[in-house]
Amino acid sequence: MKYKSFYRVVILAAILFSFSAQASEDKSAAVQEITLKSGIGIILKDNWLVKIAGDQNALVASQALMARSALMPQVNAQVTQTFLSDQPRAKFGPQIVATSNRDYYSYGFDVYQTLFDFGRTIFTYRAAQETIEAYRANKEAVTRVAVLEFISAYFDFLEAQKMTVVAEKEVETINSYLKDTQRLYEAGAAVKSDVLPVKVRLALAWQKLIAARNNENLGLARIKNILAIPLSTKIEVKESAVPDLNIVPLPLAWENALKSRPELTFFDHSIVASNFSARAKTVDDYLTIFADGGYNRTRNQYVQKDDNFFLNIGAKANLFDGGLSHARMREEKERTHELEDQKNKLIEDIQFEVENSSLQLKNSLEEAMVAKSALDEARENVRVNRRKYAAGSATTTEVLEAITLDTQAHTDYYRALYETRRGYARFFYAMGTELAPLYGADIKEAYGSKERKK
Repeated sequence: MKYKSFYRVVILAAILFSFSAQASEDKSAAVQEITLKSGIGIILKDNWLVKIAGDQNALVASQALMARSALMPQVNAQVTQTFLSDQPRAKFGPQIVATSNRDYYSYGFDVYQTLFDFGRTIFTYRAAQETIEAYRANKEAVTRVAVLEFISAYFDFLEAQKMTVVAEKEVETINSYLKDTQRLYEAGAAVKSDVLPVKVRLALAWQKLIAARNNENLGLARIKNILAIPLSTKIEVKESAVPDLNIVPLPLAWENALKSRPELTFFDHSIVASNFSARAKTVDDYLTIFADGGYNRTRNQYVQKDDNFFLNIGAKANLFDGGLSHARMREEKERTHELEDQKNKLIEDIQFEVENSSLQLKNSLEEAMVAKSALDEARENVRVNRRKYAAGSATTTEVLEAITLDTQAHTDYYRALYETRRGYARFFYAMGTELAPLYGADIKEAYGSKERKK
C-alpha cells in the first residue's frame, strides 16, 4: 500500500509538471517583442492620440462637406392629399359654381439655387478647406509628438535596465567583499568594525536594487501605455541599433524647423481659414440673388391643366439683425489676430527648443565621452583596493569608497549614453525632422500615400 501511494504521488507530480511546462511554453509564446522600429510602427497605427487626431480630421472633413452643400442646388419633392370639409364654390351673379374638388392630391418638386451672394458661400467653403489642411498638419504634429514620446520611453526603459544591472553588480561586489571580510574576521586578521560597515553598505545596495527594479517595471508599463498595449500583455523590449546621427549647425536647424514643423503649418492654414470666415461674415447682410423653379401636378377636375412648371427669380437681404452679423465679423477678425500672435509665440518657442536641445545634446555627448573613459579605471580601482585590503594595506572605508566610485562611474556612463540618444531624438524633432523614417519605420502607416500627397 505504501508503494502504491508513492507511485500515485509520483504520477500526480509528473502530470502537474507537464501542465506547468505547457503553461510556461504558452506564456513564452505569447510574449510580444518590442524593438525601436516595431514600437514606432505600433505608434503610427494604434496610438490613441494619433487615432483621436484622425477622428478630428474626419469631423472637419464632414464640416467641409456641409459648407460645400450650400454651393449645390437644393432639391425638394412633395406629395399632398387635400381633404376639404366644404367644396370650394364661387358666385357668378345669381349662379354658384364649384371651383375645386373636395378631395384631391398634388405632387411636384422644387429646385432652389443661390445665384449670387457676394462670395459668402465660396468664402465659407474655402475656410472649411483650409481647416482640413490645418487639422491634417495637426495630426502630423500629434504623430511626431507620440513617436518622440515612445523613443524617450524606450531609451528610459533601457537606461532603467542598465541601472538594474549596475545595482545587481554593486550588490554582488559588496557581498563578495563581505565574505572576504568575514573570513578575515574569523581568522583574526580583521576586526568587527571592518565587517559592520560592509553589512550596512550591502543593505543600502539592496535598497537601490529594489528601487531600480521598480523603475524598470514602471518603464515597461509606460511603454505599454504609449503603445496602447494592455498592461496584462507580456512584452520584451529589445535594444536596437540606432542610426549614426550628427549635430546640425544651429542656423541651419532653425531654418529647417521654420520650414518643416507641422505646428507652424497648422497656424498658417488656420489663419487663412479665419480670414476667409471673416470675409464671409462681412457680406452676411448683403443681397442674395436666387432662383427657384420646379414642377407641380394637381389631380383636380376643375383645373384646366393638371401640370405646371414654374420659375422664380428673386432677391433677399437681412435688413437688421441687431448688429449680430457685425459682431460675428469682429469676433472672427479678433480670432485671426489671436492666431497670428500664437504663431509668433510658437516661432520663438521653437527657436528656443532647437537651441536648448542642441546645447543639451552637446553636453550629454561630452559627459558620455568622459564617463566612458572612467569605467576601466573605476573597475581597476576596486580590484586594487581589494588586493590591498587582503594584504592589510587598505581599510574597509577605502574599499567601499572604490566600490561606490565604480557604481557611480557606470551609473553616470549609462545615464549619459541614453541621454545622448534621447537628445538626438529631441534635437531632430525640434528642427522638424520626421523621426519615424529616421529610425527605420514606414511613415505611410501614419498618413497614407494619398494624405501625404495632399
